[in-house]
Amino acid sequence: MFNIYLVLLKNGKYKRINFKTKPFAQEDINKSWTLLINTILLCAIGIAGTTIKEPVYLRCLFSIVTGLLIVRIFIFYHDFHHKAIFKGSKLAKFILNT
Repeated sequence: MFNIYLVLLKNGKYKRINFKTKPFAQEDINKSWTLLINTILLCAIGIAGTTIKEPVYLRCLFSIVTGLLIVRIFIFYHDFHHKAIFKGSKLAKFILNT
């Protein structure tokens, strides 16, 4: 029977594919912090950009970009609570629960 963890090879045999995803299961803590800090800073800039009075199209552009950045912050929050990133970090807990 076909299993989602198996892939059918050209020779007709099945092979497990979890070995290909294993390198992605390891967290690069420096990259995680860099991405989180950049996202928070860009979101703050985006929020400030939404206060522009004229032209309206810039305000709309900042609003859309800020909305997407808020989604990205939620993804960090979600992954943190699933213990996929920032394991045991009190600073991350403070930032993401604020």
